[in-house]
Amino acid sequence: MKKLLLIIIAIFLTKCGSKELVFPVEPKIEFLYTDKDTIKEPLDFTNLTEDNKLRLTISFQDGDGDLGSSGNNDYNFFVYDVRDSVPIDTLAYSLPNLTQEAQKPSIKGTITVEISGLLMRSGYMQYDSTILQVEMIDRAGHKSNRVSSDKIIILPAQ
Repeated sequence: MKKLLLIIIAIFLTKCGSKELVFPVEPKIEFLYTDKDTIKEPLDFTNLTEDNKLRLTISFQDGDGDLGSSGNNDYNFFVYDVRDSVPIDTLAYSLPNLTQEAQKPSIKGTITVEISGLLMRSGYMQYDSTILQVEMIDRAGHKSNRVSSDKIIILPAQ
């Protein structure tokens, strides 16, 4: 997707103490927050500043702990830009393996995604806005629910 650039994914895990399933095997995610509600359109994608970046944080839980890549660079983390009157833009990424395959414990944690380079639909607008949606797929192919961010305002580059 041209309009977004995923820079980093920070993952913090908490393993549940039991090897029994504590959560359902389908991943469940929840939108927690963004670090700001306004971002500036970049002038130059080679020189991004904090004004051009947004951090989106979600929580997750998975009963069989099979989140993340199996080593095949398979896509398992998706961010959708769902503006009105624009086709849905999608970013697809491969999370690292979040658990050891042999253990399969229930896991929960948070993921923070840094998104850079949101663009306005038209240069003739005073501002634009969007909502980002996130979805995950585990190694068994179970899809999570899809969650939405709060509205994000995009200001023109200056």
